[in-house]
Amino acid sequence: MKFTVLSFLFLFSFFLFVGTEKTTQTISLLHEQIISNLDKFQNPYNGGFSWQYSDAPNIQATSGALLLSSLYGLRDLINISLAEQFIHGLKNKDYGYSFHAGIPSDVQAVFYALWSYQLLGTASIPENQQISNFFQSIYDRDLKMFSNQIGGRGDIVSTYYVFKSLEFMKDNSAGYIQESKNFLKQFLKTSIQKNPKGEFLFNFPNSKNLIESNYYGLYLASTLGLQINDTDQWASFIVSHQCTETEEDIGGFYESPKKLETSLQNTIFAIDSLKILSEMNKNKDTNYMNLIDKKNAMKYLIESSKDLESVALAHYGIVVMGELSQFLETSLECKPLQEHISARENFIIEGTDCAINLEITTFNEKPHTGFKIQAETQISEQRTQTYDLLYKQEYGKYISDSLVSTKGRFGKLGIKATATSYFPGIGSIQFQTSREYSVGFEMIVTPQAMYIGNVIQPNEVVAIGTEFGFEVQLNTLTQHGIRQGDFSVSLSVLDSSNTMLYFQKINSELMASEGLHFNYKLDDTHGAIAPGNIFFRFEVGNPEKGIFTQEEIIYKFDNLPIATELNFADEKENSNHKYKFKETIEVSMIPAMLSPQRKISYFSYENQEKEKDQEYILPDNTKFENNQRNFHLLLTTETGSVVKRIKATKTSSVDDKLQLTFRFKIPPQMNFIGKNFLTFQYVAADSTPSELVQYNILAQDELDQKLSFDVDAKLQMVEIKKSPNFTEDFRFGNTVHFKFQLKDLISGQIIKEDRDVYPQMIRENNGVFMEIRKKNFDINNEFSTAVVGSVVNFAHYFIFDWTITSNTIRGECELRILWRTIDEVPMEIYKIDDEQSPVLYDIEIGGLIEAQPTSYSTKTKNFLKTIFVLSFELSCQTENLNNARLYASILYQGKNKHEPFSIAEDIAISVSQENNSYQLTYSLDHEEAKTGIYTFNIYRIIDRLTSNPEELTPFVSFEVSHTQARETSVLVGGQFLSVLIFGGVFLWIGLKRYYMEKMV
Repeated sequence: MKFTVLSFLFLFSFFLFVGTEKTTQTISLLHEQIISNLDKFQNPYNGGFSWQYSDAPNIQATSGALLLSSLYGLRDLINISLAEQFIHGLKNKDYGYSFHAGIPSDVQAVFYALWSYQLLGTASIPENQQISNFFQSIYDRDLKMFSNQIGGRGDIVSTYYVFKSLEFMKDNSAGYIQESKNFLKQFLKTSIQKNPKGEFLFNFPNSKNLIESNYYGLYLASTLGLQINDTDQWASFIVSHQCTETEEDIGGFYESPKKLETSLQNTIFAIDSLKILSEMNKNKDTNYMNLIDKKNAMKYLIESSKDLESVALAHYGIVVMGELSQFLETSLECKPLQEHISARENFIIEGTDCAINLEITTFNEKPHTGFKIQAETQISEQRTQTYDLLYKQEYGKYISDSLVSTKGRFGKLGIKATATSYFPGIGSIQFQTSREYSVGFEMIVTPQAMYIGNVIQPNEVVAIGTEFGFEVQLNTLTQHGIRQGDFSVSLSVLDSSNTMLYFQKINSELMASEGLHFNYKLDDTHGAIAPGNIFFRFEVGNPEKGIFTQEEIIYKFDNLPIATELNFADEKENSNHKYKFKETIEVSMIPAMLSPQRKISYFSYENQEKEKDQEYILPDNTKFENNQRNFHLLLTTETGSVVKRIKATKTSSVDDKLQLTFRFKIPPQMNFIGKNFLTFQYVAADSTPSELVQYNILAQDELDQKLSFDVDAKLQMVEIKKSPNFTEDFRFGNTVHFKFQLKDLISGQIIKEDRDVYPQMIRENNGVFMEIRKKNFDINNEFSTAVVGSVVNFAHYFIFDWTITSNTIRGECELRILWRTIDEVPMEIYKIDDEQSPVLYDIEIGGLIEAQPTSYSTKTKNFLKTIFVLSFELSCQTENLNNARLYASILYQGKNKHEPFSIAEDIAISVSQENNSYQLTYSLDHEEAKTGIYTFNIYRIIDRLTSNPEELTPFVSFEVSHTQARETSVLVGGQFLSVLIFGGVFLWIGLKRYYMEKMV
């Protein structure tokens, strides 16, 4: 039983965590969960969809689910025929549709019904005349607009839904439609307003949401063929409403220039409006969607949607933005029929016939079959060829209807596939995916490396003086050992920085007479070789087609990188290397390599350009200079934590040795305070770092200690904008506020955040924290101290908003505000009015606890035992105290008023998540549960952990008067039901007790 209960609690806590976590990753998982389980939202009896599993089905939810199923190819998840029956069942006698069964028709429901029919792709779309009759019945002839329901007043929103619905109808030439169109053209013209900034907008009567009204106006203008001039200004006005500042709203759109609130719906209005403006612009290549911050707009859409309704709306916006492919996985390949493809990716042997394969998968890795695919191929500069790709059910892929032949073709094979689909209510959308192959020879390289008579295999370590030999063989699908043709074969030797160490080319004439043999001896006569991999890169190509075959053999070079001749620029004036904020530090060093024989080889400063081969293009990443190597200076703490990474600001030559200079100004940031150690790194082209050992040339040995410098600082609170009342504010349920800046008394600088490292608007755990420690208690007791982290905003204010919860330590405490180093060492902060006194306040945490108890005890002996049930709520000065971790003891005092004595200890108390109340249940044998006063003393677990036993006092106490149970033959009144309920509670709490005891 214990295992079952604990397992349940673990699962419950897991789902609770997932449900409350608000990271983009978790919300994305929520999207996947909703979209992958659309069938769970469909009512199995009537076929309609609901926003939540337990809600009643409605037409808008149904259209949202059908949209998602169409977008992501998930129609097989839902019951199409049952959904169609649901829609048909919403049709009323007036030929309109209702939001859900049993209510009057309205125009929005009609739109969602028509849209749903289109998304279903069925043939049962209502007759044109029937829908037209309903629209005529809601036409307001006075206003020449449409109302939401029969008998209503015409308005712009309902009119929009009518014209949006007309997109799905074959004929919309009715007289009242034409009359409304003529009126609307003039009405829209008169509703255009130019604001003082020169931006245009639709200003309809009683319209407060400018983004919404502009969308309706732009849609109707576009539908009616009304020309909108200055679309750039319209787009600029809409884009200006995107939030770019507030962290939780960034990417969303405000409803008006006042920028009070963003919403998911406003964001959809804005995105749709920009799409319409792009279509209305005379320059058809204009896409105003590129003016917005798409990345954060996507993030906002995802994080703002948490149920089927908002997820459907969000993905509508994502598709309109042209970002559908972000939620699809695509895999494009040119699959050889002969399976003779090189082990290296993106390479095809000449002569291979290939079929183009495109796999598109969606949520739950389901294949998406709803696209029309066309692919284009081009080899080098040859003519483009087009292929249609058809979906093959047995492979789960789109496959080309004919083969791509590579016979006699060498060079780059580019493949671009365009996927197109039409979605009702959105239009045609497309996305592209591409891939590039090289068509060339199969290259077989046989290496041999020797050092002092020892054979060295690829990927093993080589040393200076190692001799290399390579035999190369070229094959096609049908020919082997090719030695002639319009191509050359080259060997490039590169170190880990992609610096060229050696280059050799064999042209076709030499190839025919001498074969393909390459030889090289590793040496450092032209400068040190960087640590890491050494690449032997073999390439085949010609000037016209570039490189089309490549093979690589790798060896390792592990001589020790060292940093020599280290110097501070101000060594004479500041020999102890002490600095303060805003001062500049300049350090120079000469990098070198140390062999196992203790020979030092320096990196050369001069460019060592090899003879460039002009016959065909070399790889883009190939360079011919030795000073391209990447060296960094890392500032670290004593434990190795990195404070800052600095690139060399200057390179120079000292006797043809490469010298690097690192220059930086110490920013006023806490991480720099104290001792900073200098660590030099070489970073390879693949980002692999190698630390340079700091080396003393004269002693021919490593330095005893790394180079370092000290930054002196003393931090003081200044500019205190918020501070609590230290005698009144520290009560349970209250939130305590601090807001202040920190100033360094030595440099006079205000402490500021590093925005390059922390670009967010607000960063948590910045190093400043509040410590609340209970007085006169063991400081080593981990429960006697509460630690609260601060946040810091872009104005460089440190902020505490600490809510004193029902589980906070209580009593007399000390409150300190400290900062911690990057190595987690706490340091003092000094008071604003006293540079010598650390920030320290005496406080008392507590407050008057108010309780509202209700109780029950068994009155008859019809039950096995007497049960006591106590339920109560807690508050402190009107603030509810929720989720307290409590336990209880029970004292009994008889009717003779004798001294109370204990009858139970450590009774578990559960918390109701629904009404924030606490419940306790306890049972006694009837004979033991005598008449008298039972005192329930309620304790907090935190008090037991932070108090001496003799000082422990109840958090709150209740007295329950009980009369001993008497004999009776019939259950009285509602006692039977009560006991069943409380008995269930008793069982649950008894199990809960085990859990609590484990925690204590």
